[in-house]
Amino acid sequence: MKTIAVEKQSRVDIVFNEYGQPIGDESVGLASFLGPLVREFVPMNLENWLKLPTRLKVVLWKSIQLKSEKYKAMKKKQLPQTCSRKGYARLAEEMRKSSSDPSSVTRVALWTKAHKRKDGQPMNSQVAETLHCRSDGVIVKVVWKCSDDVMI
Repeated sequence: MKTIAVEKQSRVDIVFNEYGQPIGDESVGLASFLGPLVREFVPMNLENWLKLPTRLKVVLWKSIQLKSEKYKAMKKKQLPQTCSRKGYARLAEEMRKSSSDPSSVTRVALWTKAHKRKDGQPMNSQVAETLHCRSDGVIVKVVWKCSDDVMI
């Protein structure tokens, strides 16, 4: 097993088989990340990875580092949400099924539910600032801030 990542909080344990190939659930994310890079930079007629030219190894490594930095910057701008792998579509459907008035499930209601804990509290202070609520908990408005074409 190898640990892939530089920062401890973002490390993922990758299990490799006896041939050095990544296996297990975490290997899917690794393949999804590395696959497009390899298709872009590595020649299709390369017969042996050990013969990959050093200059291509450097290009691949720099690309991985650049993508990692962009991802970290993007994650810092995002507000945490609670719908996990369920996603917004499934959460919206769940809300419609449990609601007496399915048309009341608006984008604001969906966003609000996705960014609050089960006890109704916002995930963090940024979410709390974004949600301006009355004292009875009814949302008055959602304040959106845009930065670098990313809604935060």
